[in-house]
Amino acid sequence: MRLRDKGLPLPSSLMVLSPWTDLSHQHLYAPECEPVLQKPWIDKSARLYCGNTPPSEPLVSPVFGDLSGLPPLLIQVGSQEILLNDARRLANAASRDSVDTRLEIYNGLWHVFQVHAGQLDRATEALQTAGAFIRQHLSS
Repeated sequence: MRLRDKGLPLPSSLMVLSPWTDLSHQHLYAPECEPVLQKPWIDKSARLYCGNTPPSEPLVSPVFGDLSGLPPLLIQVGSQEILLNDARRLANAASRDSVDTRLEIYNGLWHVFQVHAGQLDRATEALQTAGAFIRQHLSS
């Protein structure tokens, strides 16, 4: 958003893994099991990251911003993580603002599961999908 607002060149696409898009934590998801992120940790991290900036500031929490004019967006998220709603809300906000958006929810997987590519087939496939998305938009 800052690049767009300053009239600077934008990347050809955006690809985000398990995005943390609302540091106010207004709509965190409550999975049956959250193996990676715990609410006390992200609450503390949000306070440290925000400092004196309100967590609803769009450059801190992009779900509150105007996403119009951004490049195509791929969002990948696991169904078993507290940031699932952040990913959904980002997809909704981007679609609302006419951004070409694709949300992929990987059932039964956790925060940034893609780090297990090469060991977990679905993580490998997710990164292959992300690579194809990026390559597609590089040639556009």
